[in-house]
Amino acid sequence: MYKTTFRKWLVAHASVVRAAGFLLNVFYLRHGLNGEIIKTKAVK
Repeated sequence: MYKTTFRKWLVAHASVVRAAGFLLNVFYLRHGLNGEIIKTKAVK
């Protein structure tokens, strides 16, 4: 019973979790790129 409830919760929140993960990936990607740009400018 616990497993099926958990599975239903996962299915219900899958899109939300996916959206949150996508936003986090975008944020980290942009943050990392900005960091790289700052580093390269500092080196030059």
